[in-house]
Amino acid sequence: MSFDWRALLEVAELLERQISTSGISAVQKEAYVRSAFNRLYYAAFNLANETIISLYNDDFLGFSREWKDDLSKPKGSHVVLINYCLARHPATSPIYDIGNILQQMKPVREDCDYHLPLRNSQILNTLSSYKEQAMFIVGCVD
Repeated sequence: MSFDWRALLEVAELLERQISTSGISAVQKEAYVRSAFNRLYYAAFNLANETIISLYNDDFLGFSREWKDDLSKPKGSHVVLINYCLARHPATSPIYDIGNILQQMKPVREDCDYHLPLRNSQILNTLSSYKEQAMFIVGCVD
C-alpha cells in the first residue's frame, strides 16, 4: 500500500487548529504555520506529480530530459513539474492552473523552510487561502 499524500492535508489541519489555541507563544504559532504550510505544499506537489506522471508519462519524461539537458535552466523536480504544467498545457487547462498554483506556493514553502525571519510575514494571516489552493489541486487530481 502506497502512502496517500492527502494525509499531509490532515496534518496541516491539525497544525492549523493549534494556531488558534489560546495561550500559545508567537514562536509556537510561527512553528505551526511554517509546518502547516510545508505539509500543504508537499501534499499538493506530490499529488500533482503522481497524477501528471500517470497521465502524461512519455511527454513529461521527454520534457524533463530536455529541461535537465539545458544547462541554462534551473534544476530540481519541483521546477521541472511546474514548468511542464505551464509550458505544455494551455492556460485554460486545470494542469496549467496546477503549475501556476505550485509556482506561487513554492517560494512561500521555501521561506517557511529556510528563512529567519519569514520574508513573507503575511503567511501567518493567509494560511487558509493557501489551503484553498492546495485543495484545488486535490480536486483536480481526484
